Amino acid sequence: MKHETLIHKKMDSTFERIELDHDPLPLCIEIHPTDFCNQGCEYCFGAGKHRKGIETNQRQKYMSLTDYRTLFSEMSTYGINNLSISGGGEPFLSQDIDGIYDLAFDHNLRVRTVTNGNVLNSSTMERVLHTQEIRFSIDSTDPNTYSKIRKVNPAMLQKTINNIGKLVEARNIGGYPLEIGATCIIGYENAGQIENFADLVLGHLGIDHVVYKYDAYGIIKPDSKDEKHVDTQLKRVKEVFGNKIDSRLDQGTFSTDQPCVESYFKSVLNPYGELFSCCLGAQPGETNGIKYGDIKAEIKSGNSNPLTTIWKKTRTARDAMRKKVDCTDCNFTDRETNAKYVVFQNDFKVKGT
Repeated sequence: MKHETLIHKKMDSTFERIELDHDPLPLCIEIHPTDFCNQGCEYCFGAGKHRKGIETNQRQKYMSLTDYRTLFSEMSTYGINNLSISGGGEPFLSQDIDGIYDLAFDHNLRVRTVTNGNVLNSSTMERVLHTQEIRFSIDSTDPNTYSKIRKVNPAMLQKTINNIGKLVEARNIGGYPLEIGATCIIGYENAGQIENFADLVLGHLGIDHVVYKYDAYGIIKPDSKDEKHVDTQLKRVKEVFGNKIDSRLDQGTFSTDQPCVESYFKSVLNPYGELFSCCLGAQPGETNGIKYGDIKAEIKSGNSNPLTTIWKKTRTARDAMRKKVDCTDCNFTDRETNAKYVVFQNDFKVKGT
């Protein structure tokens, strides 16, 4: 929530710069330290096609800490202060995760992390406490439902709950400004558990916010009968928890003829250093989004400003995306940004600015 709020505060000014043909650099860079995951959620980007297991031979192909140092230095130089650590895969399975945090701190970057929370050791937790936000992707507080959705042993839910509890306690004792949230992707398996979810993570564990949404691909979306029950439950949790509830269930459908400006707000790096126009495009096996270039290859060639070099080379692609995209799917957050851009664009033309 804090992550999106900070970026969206600059929405109108960014839209104006786009309309004036300034081609601004992205406000945030998202990195995927690994594309391995210990879970197999059907709805996940790439329809659950992430590699499962632990990093092995693939790791040598990943961005190194030296590569990240070069990238973060360039981000700092050009005022790109927001870093999102996500996936891809599960970021806390990356052997470099602590080093990535340390480099981000060295360059005064604001850090947001998205994780399933199954694995969170003490050294990583200490670093997370010094970031701005962490969001746990959980979906259910019932072990059996959790297991069905995420294709893991039911006991893994308790591991995540324990990790959240420890993090909340450490945050509160130390007085850290870390915002802790959770995401619940609502589908046919958990459509009746919205209240239980909020009661546990907000009421019992004491986190700061919950995001309820459907999966971007519509793979596990509940039927219309369940949707009415979902609305009833959401009304109740909003009455109890107020603005700690963020419902994204009413966001519009995706249209292939819409413009896209999401890359100005957040461009995304996969583990191999390839830069994409959005988080969807950076996922393993994904056909949506646009690949801008290879950050890792630019660094290997001796370029100390790989991001801005690639950005200058790919302006034509962004100009084309502002008119129309050929994607078949889009992340909900990106849809909302693009819908607001259309409104701003029309107002901008009417005013004759």
